[in-house]
Amino acid sequence: MKLLILSPQFPSPEFPMAGKSKSQLAIELTKLGVQVEIIVPVAFSLKFITTLFHIESEAHDNVITHHPIYIRLPFVERFYFLLNPLQRWLFYMAVRKRIKQYISQGGKIIHAHSMLFAGYVANKFKASNNCKSIVTFHDNEIQSLSGNIRAYRTFLETEINKSDLIIFVSKNLRNNYFALAEARINSEIIPFPIDHYKFEKSLSKPFTIVGCGRLIPSKGFETLIAAAKLLYLAGEEVKIRIIGEGPEKQNLQNLVRQSGLEKFVRFKGFLSNSEVIAEMSAAHLFVLPSYRESLGLVYLEAMSVSTPVIGVKGQGIEDFIINGENGYLMDAEDTGQLYSLIQKLMNDGNLRVRIGKNGFETYRNSLANVRNNAAYHFKLYERFLNE
Repeated sequence: MKLLILSPQFPSPEFPMAGKSKSQLAIELTKLGVQVEIIVPVAFSLKFITTLFHIESEAHDNVITHHPIYIRLPFVERFYFLLNPLQRWLFYMAVRKRIKQYISQGGKIIHAHSMLFAGYVANKFKASNNCKSIVTFHDNEIQSLSGNIRAYRTFLETEINKSDLIIFVSKNLRNNYFALAEARINSEIIPFPIDHYKFEKSLSKPFTIVGCGRLIPSKGFETLIAAAKLLYLAGEEVKIRIIGEGPEKQNLQNLVRQSGLEKFVRFKGFLSNSEVIAEMSAAHLFVLPSYRESLGLVYLEAMSVSTPVIGVKGQGIEDFIINGENGYLMDAEDTGQLYSLIQKLMNDGNLRVRIGKNGFETYRNSLANVRNNAAYHFKLYERFLNE
């Protein structure tokens, strides 16, 4: 079986975390006998002249990755209806040679990640080459593009209905799209896959909470810091480690200083995947009060090392967390509720162990486990090839 993955992101020496879940899935599929090729276009930029000298193709772990260069246009909402068709054409021109080569060698399935450019190209080749087009949505692309661009909504609805299969990473994300797409679309819910990292559970002292994500308002780190202040005022001994970078970092650091929490809250910055997992494994609790999350890979990573997690109601992680059984769900931006949940878990070690163990079993038996995920994708691909 041959498979072509068309993705805007994939791990590289410069960005080792980009598209990590897709990388793990591709490697696992090769173990099932799938010949996997990946096309990850590189945007030309005058700022990064090194793109002129990049490696066009490379092979790692039996996966061949191609990096054709394309020109990325600036995003200007006012001229979106003019610029976006041009951007799609530039993307198509950059990848068409490799896709044609894949098809000439007998390839029949193109799996695109994101509709905006990759899915459009997959559908274009489907129409002219009798290929199967599968598109996975990882985030709510409409909200990412301001949510009020009529031209994009029209484009999205048209392309969704052209695809042979639409994959959403959570029920929450699929529900957002059903308002746009006709009910006849063929869809599946398949979460991000992650590998299991074997870490000995060696808890830090004192009680340690880890949060991880891009430092932007919707991730809810202000709520976590506010809860930390309540814990401090209550005399609780706790350390909070925030992993990640982003535009809100300075504001969050200022909030920590204003709250007198410099000794208790530490910003760890960007860490490698193995370093993130090690931090999660050493923590008593993982907290991310994010109120806009299509799924949240970091919750599943914490569950995979038996660390209890707290997420937010109404977000994609609800597909996995049964409140009070294998994790906890709080109301968005509810500092008091988060404070109470943290105190509850701080004061009951047996509860933490039970929640952590149940979280791990949820991960192990679900499609979040990369082996289960790869086997499920393999069956989907087989089904399409046999039609």
